[in-house]
Amino acid sequence: RCCKVAAAIVHPIRQKHGFVDKNVEVKMPDLPCENMKLQLRQKEHVCLGRSKIAGWGSYILHGVRKGDFIGEYVGELISQNEADRRGRVYDQNNCSYLFNLNSEWVVDAQNRGNKLRFANHSREANCHARILLVNGDNRLGIYASQDLEPGAELFYDYHYT
Repeated sequence: RCCKVAAAIVHPIRQKHGFVDKNVEVKMPDLPCENMKLQLRQKEHVCLGRSKIAGWGSYILHGVRKGDFIGEYVGELISQNEADRRGRVYDQNNCSYLFNLNSEWVVDAQNRGNKLRFANHSREANCHARILLVNGDNRLGIYASQDLEPGAELFYDYHYT
């Protein structure tokens, strides 16, 4: 459920002149806050290890429940055109960390990613990605698709076409 958060109350006239009342405690509606942990950068501990599937893998350090937020898939935000160009190079090396946000933007975790970029592909995935709107930006959250024991390797479906 949503919790009390620091919020900015902005009147259109005051916003125009740069005046904003900040840190006003506001009771959020009684709805699930799907992006709260993403917004607050709260995440589960993920470690790297050799995968039985391919190369390196991401592993959850502590157990999590189905639906729990694991972490954010981060990287460089690039245009779809740049992703197409880089993708051709990455395909030659048989290694790509490109993740489509929408038809215009792609996250490239090749050089600026975190440990979640090492989660391997499986059609029997135990986690999944969700694109959420956080403060006006599309962000990629990784969530558990089932209960996961400590030390479980993380897999999600890359949705290859």
